[in-house]
Amino acid sequence: MLPAMSDNRIESDQTTARYDLIQRIEVFVQKLEKSRREPTSWECEHALRALRALEESDFARGEQVIMWAEWPAMRHPSPVVVAKLQPQYIRTNTAGLRARLEQVVQKIV
Repeated sequence: MLPAMSDNRIESDQTTARYDLIQRIEVFVQKLEKSRREPTSWECEHALRALRALEESDFARGEQVIMWAEWPAMRHPSPVVVAKLQPQYIRTNTAGLRARLEQVVQKIV
């Protein structure tokens, strides 16, 4: 039988997971800013999905979808496959991702 987890431990784990996801999204946006380029539709869609997961405190899903955003372009599906995907968000630019990240962080922290 597993030992019972205290509420403090659960809260600490949630705080760590939240911080880790914020940092991972932050690094992704910083790389875009440093390279002075805009995200591809693939990167943008997955970064926005990660921000939504962060907002909903679904940190595991957020980690998964930001990982997909981080994939190098050569690993993205072909444009034909991407065209068949149902985007959930309107494409934005790097500044839009930065603004959305700051908005979400301000809301949840």
